[in-house]
Amino acid sequence: MYHLGYGVDKNGKKSFLYMYKAAKQNKAEAQYLVGSHYNLGDHITRNDKKAFEWFKKAADQGNEDAEIALIEYFDYP
Repeated sequence: MYHLGYGVDKNGKKSFLYMYKAAKQNKAEAQYLVGSHYNLGDHITRNDKKAFEWFKKAADQGNEDAEIALIEYFDYP
């Protein structure tokens, strides 16, 4: 909602905060998105270590996008 501005003003930092909360609740899609934000430095400081950690958590739950990200960005088997 905040990421795209549906019904509210677009707010990347608030969007990340809500994604992060969902990721902490073990939601694989949110974990992938948090990893993507850390990987790209989107509204937060870029951090490859955190990106890898979040992608790994999501991939361990079967998130295919996270599995691809691990291979593409980190050459992880």
